[in-house]
Amino acid sequence: MRVSPQKARLVLNLIKGQRVEAARNTLAFTKKRVAATIGKLLQSAIDNANFLSTEKGLDVDLDNLYV
Repeated sequence: MRVSPQKARLVLNLIKGQRVEAARNTLAFTKKRVAATIGKLLQSAIDNANFLSTEKGLDVDLDNLYV
């Protein structure tokens, strides 16, 4: 989905600095259409961190992830 940087920045500023779970909740209740795309991007980052902690043996604390 193509979206203007200004529209994406509006939603990204809402979740910047939040814990991952709080950011997911914020995105779930945000009415902007781009929030769904950013939610998928956030989920991909969480999955990548989970992969690094399980498969590669790196010490990634999934409970303390921040946006």
